[in-house]
Amino acid sequence: MLEDDYSGFLCHKTLDGEECDMGEYQETGNEHQCMGAMAWLHKQGRPSINMRLKYRDQEWRENLLASVEKVID
Repeated sequence: MLEDDYSGFLCHKTLDGEECDMGEYQETGNEHQCMGAMAWLHKQGRPSINMRLKYRDQEWRENLLASVEKVID
């Protein structure tokens, strides 16, 4: 998650794609980013570019901050 600022971490509860021949996951477009991973990145002071853009959305930001308290360091 800390390797680059552009890739996200998909929520295992929203995965509905399939694994391709190369062993990589083929996204369907229905997946969502993992809120726990985003909360952890926020606590580390390393939000991704997508997170920094979403910070403008107050409802999203409030959901993130509620999740932050549940994340173990």
